[in-house]
Amino acid sequence: MGLGAQKLPQDMEDRLTMTETHRIGEALVRLKTAFLDGAELTVEQASRIAGLDMITCLALLEALEQARVLRRTSDRTFVGREKIA
Repeated sequence: MGLGAQKLPQDMEDRLTMTETHRIGEALVRLKTAFLDGAELTVEQASRIAGLDMITCLALLEALEQARVLRRTSDRTFVGREKIA
């Protein structure tokens, strides 16, 4: 088994998972604040605000879109549902 295939000890995996969960939670709070303030954001803009890479941020935005918290406009920006209605 090569170095890349080695498994981390469970306690280290748990700490990494908790850290990642905390980071995503903080990003979600920053995005929620921006959208509640009426922001209309591209993935790139949301990524900067959230402090996440664009792929992770897009996944988060799409999850919020599926949950009907956000809506994607025709120009591919995301807005809060209240702004659209």
